[in-house]
Amino acid sequence: MDGPAKMSDLINNMGMTPVFDKATGKYKITCKFCKTEFLGRLNQKYHPKCKIAANNQIASKNNAKIKSETNGLKKNNRILSDLLLKMDKSHGELIQIAQNEILRLGFDFKAPYRFIKKDDNTQWYVIGPFHYRVENQFFLFYHIK
Repeated sequence: MDGPAKMSDLINNMGMTPVFDKATGKYKITCKFCKTEFLGRLNQKYHPKCKIAANNQIASKNNAKIKSETNGLKKNNRILSDLLLKMDKSHGELIQIAQNEILRLGFDFKAPYRFIKKDDNTQWYVIGPFHYRVENQFFLFYHIK
């Protein structure tokens, strides 16, 4: 593909027709973020001052799901840490609490977790330094060192 065809493709993909300013040797382009006109390269989409803000806006949309999952993990970890302190238990000691009580505190069972198998058929879920499982309407957990 020759040079002018590539240039026209670039102009068409940007959705605008930049005007070349012979005095400065740059193109007059309208910023896609702030909608103001500026002088720049043909392939620039944003005013130099808007580029960081535009990229941050794109990144925040992309990271929204990850952030919600991370917040669920943090909340569950905080709830279990608070219970450990409140019950004055040591590391490795099994703590039993009614399942409806842990739900009342806001524990999110849909938050992402890892799991491990202990013994033959027992499966424990892992959140940070805690292992937990639900058994007969009770929430069992312990803190690992």
